[in-house]
Amino acid sequence: MPRYAITTALAWGPLIAFGMELTGRWAARIFAVVVVWFWFVSVTREVGSKRAFASAVDEHRVALQRAQGMRVPVVLASIHVMYPLVAADWGRGSPSVFVDVPDSALTVLFPETGQQFDLLRRATTERDLARVHSRRFGFPDAPHAGPARHCSALHPVRSCAAPGTRISK
Repeated sequence: MPRYAITTALAWGPLIAFGMELTGRWAARIFAVVVVWFWFVSVTREVGSKRAFASAVDEHRVALQRAQGMRVPVVLASIHVMYPLVAADWGRGSPSVFVDVPDSALTVLFPETGQQFDLLRRATTERDLARVHSRRFGFPDAPHAGPARHCSALHPVRSCAAPGTRISK
């Protein structure tokens, strides 16, 4: 179900019940059939969405295991992809890291005008969310450049990591 579906249903419930009481028995039955149909379609769509997400996580997990077998550091740009892959095994060590790219590099990579503005907004949101989680929970590891270093737009992963930053646990 969407995020606020339960709250919305609870808010509209008494009003719809009162309206159905006023309209009569047959109208209420027809309305109930329509509501059940919409509920079924919504649940079916949501189940498909959850299965697609689980399938994508499984594909990413296979790729991560392949990279771990090769002892290659894995750099993830989305905390939403990182959590289901890495969080459960975090205490045992992982070659994965979330790269904390500063605003100056993000604006070079994704200009604030044009079609790439949405990418800039998403990257900034992901980075800020990772910073909050890193400070509060110690996860994810997020090497960042700090104010004195500048990232290269061509090689943000190599140039944004502070000297001496561990890339793997």
